[in-house]
Amino acid sequence: MEISRGRLRGARRVLDLGAGTGTIDSLDWRAPDRRVIGIDPDPRIDGHPFLDDRVRGSGFNLPFRDESLDAVVSVNVMEHIKKPESILGEVHRVLKKGGVFLVKTPNRRHYVARFANLTPTWFHNWYNGLRGRSSEDTFETIYRFNRFEEIDTLAAEAGFEVLSLDAFEGIPEYLLLSTFLFYPGLWFERWVNSKPSRNKWRANLEAVLRKPE
Repeated sequence: MEISRGRLRGARRVLDLGAGTGTIDSLDWRAPDRRVIGIDPDPRIDGHPFLDDRVRGSGFNLPFRDESLDAVVSVNVMEHIKKPESILGEVHRVLKKGGVFLVKTPNRRHYVARFANLTPTWFHNWYNGLRGRSSEDTFETIYRFNRFEEIDTLAAEAGFEVLSLDAFEGIPEYLLLSTFLFYPGLWFERWVNSKPSRNKWRANLEAVLRKPE
């Protein structure tokens, strides 16, 4: 989320939606004069090191007052949600006017998401196990908020303005298990990043949604 991290400047109360366990240093949203609240149904959130407050709960029923938060951040969560419009409605409710919702989620058009969409969850568990990732951190993929047009449409229906919507592609770490697969993946990364017009094929979508004043 480095692209949009600057959008949090001045935010005093930030919600990490689907905060998880706090094992990724780059997802530390703390800053001076800022309170970071995390919410996740996983009880392991109790040990999350980057949060000031920890809540076991769901994004479908956020336990916060209307217009009480300056920003909400969601990283790799929306691809697992069957009804993203419900999450968007709750986020819109708890955000102050002018507040932002920062979303990072896989691009449904990317080859990894396409393959994930065609394979069962047990296969994802098996493959992630080879990568050293626990089955507790592998979830069913739904992909209903994972294309540019879906984000535009659902955000507008929830009452958000889309301040920015872009895609980015990094080194294909998910293919490091196989040299045979990694080098084609690396070629694709170079190709898709070589022209701005190819952004619709990049691996990750990043959206900044704003609740109007």
